[in-house]
Amino acid sequence: MIGAQEYRALDDRYQKLRAQLTTFGGLFRSQLDRIRNVPGVKFDFESNLNQLLTSEGLEISVVNGIANLVDYREKVVEVPIQDARTKHLIHLLAVQMRKYF
Repeated sequence: MIGAQEYRALDDRYQKLRAQLTTFGGLFRSQLDRIRNVPGVKFDFESNLNQLLTSEGLEISVVNGIANLVDYREKVVEVPIQDARTKHLIHLLAVQMRKYF
């Protein structure tokens, strides 16, 4: 159940990020179209583009005119550990099964 909930949360975040990047692509395409058609036009939506990216917690750095997006992911692996009572119950089950078989 925990894995399914985490998968749904991750999938929801992925769909949200995908929608935001689609919006980013549309804004970027419209800006490029304006630049191609009219010389001297500056980016009107630059703050909106930065806001979309930073709202997802992406780290943005610009090196030589190229924007690098960095995102860190954490993976938590849960390993079930039996307590003494559970071990005892498993032992009793094994003893009873040996008696019947």
